[in-house]
Amino acid sequence: MWLEGLLTALQPVNILFLILGTIFGLIIGALPGLGPLFAVALMLPLTYGMNPATAIILLAAVHAATAYGDSFASILINTPGGVGSVASCWDGYPMTQKGQAGVAMGISTLGSFLG
Repeated sequence: MWLEGLLTALQPVNILFLILGTIFGLIIGALPGLGPLFAVALMLPLTYGMNPATAIILLAAVHAATAYGDSFASILINTPGGVGSVASCWDGYPMTQKGQAGVAMGISTLGSFLG
């Protein structure tokens, strides 16, 4: 079953929707005040006619990318988009005020990648 799931995930249409979901999630996540729940709810009507595996891949990509994109506004302008990025406001924004925004963004990127 693991191999079948991997082969399903690696189909070209699923990779395409993974990339599109990631791009959409980053854009929505970077907007202040809009979090992962908003992005997933916005994309949900588009998934009704899709293959179930493709729809889940799209929604998971949107959710994960939005959770990462939330850190942009949290770190740079101290406005969290969702509840998961409040800690980025506490640690990242003071670093931005000290001129270390790039370091804070790098730490956020590394944390999201490892997560």
